Amino acid sequence: VIAYLIDPLVQVFEEKVYKNLNIKHKHVLAVVTAIVIVIIAFIILLVALVPPIIESIINLVNNFSNYSYTLQHSLKELTQFAKQNNIDISGLTHASGNILQSISSLLPENFNGIGDIVKNAINLGIGFINFIISFIIAIYFLVDAKHLQHGLGRLLRAILGKQRYQIGRAFWVRCNRILIKFVITDLLDGLLIGVANFIFMSIMRMPFVA
Repeated sequence: VIAYLIDPLVQVFEEKVYKNLNIKHKHVLAVVTAIVIVIIAFIILLVALVPPIIESIINLVNNFSNYSYTLQHSLKELTQFAKQNNIDISGLTHASGNILQSISSLLPENFNGIGDIVKNAINLGIGFINFIISFIIAIYFLVDAKHLQHGLGRLLRAILGKQRYQIGRAFWVRCNRILIKFVITDLLDGLLIGVANFIFMSIMRMPFVA
């Protein structure tokens, strides 16, 4: 999946940016450039997003009792208003209470527990190692993409026959084009929304802008 998502960027560099370069390993250069850009973008996202997310989670957990009290007080006022107007909302208040109790039971009482810290660190380390291994495998896929596609095409042609292979290939090319356009459009949409939110939150002086 990583190789599939990075491949369009590789094609842009190979077919447009490095088009006029007379070098032997143009494809490898395009792969290296795309990987470097992805790594830089990933680092920028980590630096920009991780600290505010951690701060937000800590604030949410620390202030959950205040949020819970406010919600319970609002539910109490709503119940009184419903009684005055002969409206039965006992099911709603009961369900809200159960939700609050469930969330409270899931939140840790102390973030400084050594066992939790060690467990989370181990899980984070395992996830990071798995990501690095996947990323390295993706690089191999990108470098050998043409050979892999050629070999897979020969295999499918031998299994399906020439006519069915051509139909299946045309269908896959169309699906691939649609999916790539969807991914690119979704990324652009997210970028535009992010910029708009950044501008609005900066004007309103809201917290966690970056």
